[in-house]
Amino acid sequence: MIKNLIIIIAIIGIVFLSQQPKFAVLGQNAYTWVEKKADPYTSKINDVLEDKIYPVVGGEVDKRKEIINQEINTQIEAQKEKISETLAEKIKNYLTNVVGSIFFPGKVDQKQNNNSSIVNISPELQKCIDTCKGN
Repeated sequence: MIKNLIIIIAIIGIVFLSQQPKFAVLGQNAYTWVEKKADPYTSKINDVLEDKIYPVVGGEVDKRKEIINQEINTQIEAQKEKISETLAEKIKNYLTNVVGSIFFPGKVDQKQNNNSSIVNISPELQKCIDTCKGN
């Protein structure tokens, strides 16, 4: 526990000192030194990843690529359809209210406005629609 506390304090101290302009050169030198010392290990890790891990993962991704693309396209089309339906409903309600306010001033149909929010859309899209509508 005390060992962990000392390590945490050392890390906080290094972070604090690294933000000081006086220690910028020291930080660059330390980074270069660590980079040189770690280079053999990183090259070994890269070799293992390229030889053992990437072929296995890449093969699985290639096998499932068509399924993934099909699922993504299905979701995109479903979202486009929802957006289209929602926008069409909002436009219809807006035009109905405009025509209603022209022919029947003072009698805006609030019930029709409330029914348009029944369609499930994302909060971001609702916010965009409300912003465009002026609410």
